Amino acid sequence: PAIESARDQLRHANQAMTNALQEKLKRRASELRGLDLHAALYGRLASRWWGPVGWLVALWSLIVRAVAWLSHLGQHHRPLAGDSVTALPLDVSGLDEVLAALYAEYWPPAADALSAAGLSRLREPQRWEDEVQHASEQLQAHSAVAVSEALEQSARRLAHPLLQVALNGPVLGLLGWVGYQTVAAFVSGDYLPAEYFQNAGTALLALWASGFVLLQVIVSVAVRSGVKKRAARALASAATWQLGQDLLAQLDILLER
Repeated sequence: PAIESARDQLRHANQAMTNALQEKLKRRASELRGLDLHAALYGRLASRWWGPVGWLVALWSLIVRAVAWLSHLGQHHRPLAGDSVTALPLDVSGLDEVLAALYAEYWPPAADALSAAGLSRLREPQRWEDEVQHASEQLQAHSAVAVSEALEQSARRLAHPLLQVALNGPVLGLLGWVGYQTVAAFVSGDYLPAEYFQNAGTALLALWASGFVLLQVIVSVAVRSGVKKRAARALASAATWQLGQDLLAQLDILLER
């Protein structure tokens, strides 16, 4: 009975702490700046895109990442130049205070029940403080990984081969057609006028710019409706209380004997 009571108390504490941590990390995900998300996402897209639109993506990636880096000047969590390619500055400050408040509310009754079940030294203040620090460090590390994975998933979708063919295809097709007509005219001796090349150049630039602008619209929609939601789900899954899970596993083993 003591072990079952301890397990019930621990489950209640574990669920309450997990819910509170998930809510906090979800709020942090919703507060991610659009500029930071665009910089991190374009940093990943630059290495995945090819063709004329890919050249513009690489150039735009450098510009957006530079602007994002400059916007963090003077801030405590300012990333290093180029860090947005692999990491996104996520402010998870305050986790220590949240964990300390949760432990103060839910841990004492759970620790008393665990002590009654034979698990000792759980009410020691040092054990509590060490667990708060350890849990905070783990959550910060898991949060960075979770956001990075959400960005990677979005980058893979936005660099789909069919999308690249659809946006690069018109530019390459028109360029090939102009090249064919130029060679054919040269061989036949019926040279094309300068106006033809001016119009062809204008059309190429228009198609090139249109493809890139369309990609920017798609990326913006993905950031607003996709990346933040994936990041929130990933952060929620990372919001676990390791000590509670470990103790629950020990109690389950004791009850199976």
